[in-house]
Amino acid sequence: MYLNALGRGDRPFFFLSDFHATRWFICPLDSLKDWKVRAELQLETGPLSLGGAPASPGQPRNAPEAPGIRITSKTPLDFRQYSRGFEIVQDHLRRGNSFLVNLTYPTPITLSGASRPLDALVRQSGAPCRLTVGDLRISSRSFSVFSPERFVTIRGNRISSFPMKGTRRIPGPGADPQITDPDTLRCSALGSLMTSPKEQAEHRTVVDLIRNDLGISAHRVWVDSYRFSQVIRTGDSELVTTSSRICGALEEGWSARAGDILTSQLPAGSVSGAPKAKTLEIIRAAELDDRGFYCGVAGVWLPPDRGAGRRSGPGGGLAPAEGEGTGPSLESWVLIRYIEQVGDAYAFRSGGGITIYSDVWEEYRELVDKIAIPVS
Repeated sequence: MYLNALGRGDRPFFFLSDFHATRWFICPLDSLKDWKVRAELQLETGPLSLGGAPASPGQPRNAPEAPGIRITSKTPLDFRQYSRGFEIVQDHLRRGNSFLVNLTYPTPITLSGASRPLDALVRQSGAPCRLTVGDLRISSRSFSVFSPERFVTIRGNRISSFPMKGTRRIPGPGADPQITDPDTLRCSALGSLMTSPKEQAEHRTVVDLIRNDLGISAHRVWVDSYRFSQVIRTGDSELVTTSSRICGALEEGWSARAGDILTSQLPAGSVSGAPKAKTLEIIRAAELDDRGFYCGVAGVWLPPDRGAGRRSGPGGGLAPAEGEGTGPSLESWVLIRYIEQVGDAYAFRSGGGITIYSDVWEEYRELVDKIAIPVS
């Protein structure tokens, strides 16, 4: 496997996989400039720019290249059509074929502010994974990603996964005349998210799935942090989300098996469901088209001199946690918050996890709420 071969060498490389892990783009970093790929990645050790010039000195990495890049209109899937897909999923859940299914759909949008808005948005967004991909001969569509969700990180001999499951829109000022303090509004949204039986079940199912996935390659697996929250700011709203960190211990020399380890985790559990194989069949039946690279993964492998515990760019390095040590490292993200382009048309793909407790209207609203560019 090519990923394994690269992992045995000392050339850092970039990788990109579609949702089903059937189409891959793998390229040494020093050759990436020859392809239509541009990325701004916030590694655990600092920022890394790929495929294009980094931000100029003194320019924030989330500074817009053109003012006012924004989504000016969106045309979500008709609610009745969404309900049909939702009912297909619910039928399988009731029969016990799955416990959790991630249901997603594309939404046509219009963008304003630049002739090449996707390139400009890579700078404008503050998401930790910002990626623009042009024609790679493995995809008929150009796309950009502004992902807040880490997938798998390996530092030293520790592998970690960070499934993000559970989202609430934070009401804006005036939504509740009795609550005007922004922090109180955030706490109210977080409280609703944390106490929801549906969200609790969804998150618990994903954590169990990821524990099993990590156990394929790791000889010891544990949950390091369970359901921690973060606020994602978009241009005109805020979302609160919950994630967990699940860790495992790898054997020495894992880098020679980097490809096997990575592919054993795919498709990503947080954007598929459990049990994974049957759930993928349900997704094919319920969704309108193939996801392509949406919900796939992208990341980098770095050799020891640029890997764990070492500084990879301005902004300083982080001391490795106990058990992480030094050596080669791998960092990756799930390709969510995703805009694709076909000709002059754009579509934003979004969705969420469906359980037996799900309410069709709340799930539809979550799909619509996620159609926004993360600023920070």
